[in-house]
Amino acid sequence: MLKSIVVLAIALLAQGAQQQTNSMRPAPADPSQMSLAERAALARKASTEKANREEPSNPDKRPPLKQEQRGSLRGHQYVNDSLHFRIELPGWEPPSTEVVAYSRAMARRWGEESSPNRVLHVKDQAGRMLSLTLVPLQQHTSLVVDDLAPGARKIVLEKVAQAQDLTNVKDYAEPVVWGSAAHRFAAFRVSCMLGNSLRVDSTQMTITNDFLLMFSVMGDSDQDVSDVLRSLKTALVWTTP
Repeated sequence: MLKSIVVLAIALLAQGAQQQTNSMRPAPADPSQMSLAERAALARKASTEKANREEPSNPDKRPPLKQEQRGSLRGHQYVNDSLHFRIELPGWEPPSTEVVAYSRAMARRWGEESSPNRVLHVKDQAGRMLSLTLVPLQQHTSLVVDDLAPGARKIVLEKVAQAQDLTNVKDYAEPVVWGSAAHRFAAFRVSCMLGNSLRVDSTQMTITNDFLLMFSVMGDSDQDVSDVLRSLKTALVWTTP
């Protein structure tokens, strides 16, 4: 459930933030003062912006990810050649069909559906989960990940608080465990009780090639989640285009 809420929140926030950024751009120059080449460039830009405005505002109606954008599991690696990174995942494997069915049933119970943009979902022997969701942004977006993380965290907390099955909802000032000079990350963590079970979910996110990458680690304790984050920090490798 938490991941479905995060995906929708991020998509809506990205759209709103991009519109705000566009509204702050300077007014276009007077066409009468332009050369023919400049007028042609302006016409092409206007056509592109018109097409973008006519895209569906509902993130669920966006075109599906292409197969090459989704990446794939190759042995003990998840590899995404389109976005130029891989994750070493020894000891991780896709969850059983029973676990997948249970997750989908719980999502439907809360009125959510599994996101078609989730491209990776694996677990380790301790039962901890790692998933990756890709959210396409507008082409050549000027957004940075810090534009999206605070709003996403707020929406997630509001939505989770409305779920009667979840109690004792808490959020954390999550340190950014991943990231580098070339790939800035933002992060937040949410925990809650589902019956007598504790659920802890850390989201580490970054933007690359006009995609928002959301890595979510879920475990039964803060220590569990922190251990996974530290171990996967060196497992995430960015490759040269």
